[in-house]
Amino acid sequence: MNTFSLRNYDTLTIEILDTVVKHLGQQELKKILISMTESRVREWESRLLGLSLSEKIVALKEVYSTNDTFMEIEDTDDSLKLIEHNCPFYNIAMEQPILCSVTVSVLTRLLGYQVIREKSFQNGDERCVFRVLQDHPIDPDTYRFSEEHEPPKF
Repeated sequence: MNTFSLRNYDTLTIEILDTVVKHLGQQELKKILISMTESRVREWESRLLGLSLSEKIVALKEVYSTNDTFMEIEDTDDSLKLIEHNCPFYNIAMEQPILCSVTVSVLTRLLGYQVIREKSFQNGDERCVFRVLQDHPIDPDTYRFSEEHEPPKF
């Protein structure tokens, strides 16, 4: 019988990330996150070929977490948002917020528009809201990874 809880996995992951930073530096952790971003983009981009922006966001919601009732899409005339009510990496992201830059970078690359996180669990918002800046297209061939500014911790 497996006696490890998810909490232990979170603790181990945080320890690994902290150890990478301690022994190799923040830049090496960033290189690992860049590699994760590239891997996810390669895995998902073929699923999005030929889709409209709205169709891409729906497909990414399903790829991100199939049938997750805690994830919603808000698509209005002037805004397109992916809203996450249940972060699968919450404990880790609270300790290493740079991890969230992977999600923002992957969404930006796959959607072809800059994505920002308007609200975040780290800021006490009880959700993350990823807004697609439809007036800021990016070149997916040159855009790689962008580190978010670290949100304040409570």
